[in-house]
Amino acid sequence: MEIIINNSTSRPMKKKLFVIFMQLVFCLIVTHAQTKTITGTVSHSEDGNPVTGVTVEVSGTTISTVTDENGNYSITVPEYARVLLFTFTGMKTVEEPIGDWSVIDAILEPD
Repeated sequence: MEIIINNSTSRPMKKKLFVIFMQLVFCLIVTHAQTKTITGTVSHSEDGNPVTGVTVEVSGTTISTVTDENGNYSITVPEYARVLLFTFTGMKTVEEPIGDWSVIDAILEPD
């Protein structure tokens, strides 16, 4: 008894699966390598107290976070991000350049 296996259909399928797998791995590596985390504290200009509920946003994106009860924040930003915006009702908006910094503190003044 002789068994004949036709590999003509399985070889193209293996190649397609390999290509898809490699694309997925590449996307994961690229995505992971292009972000960084920035932390900091937001305080009031008049008394130096922390400001709770300040929106910290990456300019030109929908990426944002809010400061906690101690005025602290942590935000993961894409490598191409250039400016953080700090906004709070009744206060002037502050724009801080990101550069190579991993800690960015902001001081808000009344509007």
